[in-house]
Amino acid sequence: MSSAKFLCPICGEELVEKKTVGRCIYCGKEEEAHWICPNGHYICEECRLLNQKEITIKYLSYTKEKDVLKILHTLIKHPSFNFFGKEYHFVLGPVVLTSLKNQGKLNWDPRRNAALIHRTEFIPYGVCGTIGTCGVCSSVGATLSTLLKATYMSDRERSISLSSVSECLKELANQGGPRCCKESIYVGLKVLDRYLKRYLDLDLSIKEKIICAFSNRNPECKKERCEFYRGEI
Repeated sequence: MSSAKFLCPICGEELVEKKTVGRCIYCGKEEEAHWICPNGHYICEECRLLNQKEITIKYLSYTKEKDVLKILHTLIKHPSFNFFGKEYHFVLGPVVLTSLKNQGKLNWDPRRNAALIHRTEFIPYGVCGTIGTCGVCSSVGATLSTLLKATYMSDRERSISLSSVSECLKELANQGGPRCCKESIYVGLKVLDRYLKRYLDLDLSIKEKIICAFSNRNPECKKERCEFYRGEI
């Protein structure tokens, strides 16, 4: 047996060296595997090599998961996702609309995810510190604009989109501290859920308090200062 140690990117458990058949959690493909997670997580070679945008489109077209947090966490634990990065600017909307689709609450064609991603993927890394905005908050606005079919000539629809971004930025600013893309996406999720209920009668059915699944991996974590902190583990 090899002495090498590899950890599962999904749950952190040490992979077991074993010749078996693995079923990809991102696309469902089955293939011969030599390392397997004891909790059953497996990523096929094709999915493992995809970039952030590619895996977002592929996974959200495949998954039947209804829980928005499970969808989000599975996606951003993919090896291509950086701990901090501009990829967080475009994932929120597609994840939320996929969850609503899988819950049977929204008629959403997954082929439209690419167009929704295009609305915010150009936003550079670090804009929260350089120009005073946040790509995640822009994704909140882009998602609502898509559902409301807003344009720059719209009246009420444009105002709702602008208000959602403003509210997201205010809540994020009130959090304080240095940037944290995980915190930003949780704040964005809360605001988007609020606006979907208020203006579109769409409920994401988030039953429990949002708890960060990544705090133990962030050396800059604000810990008790962050409302999503789960405590030491």
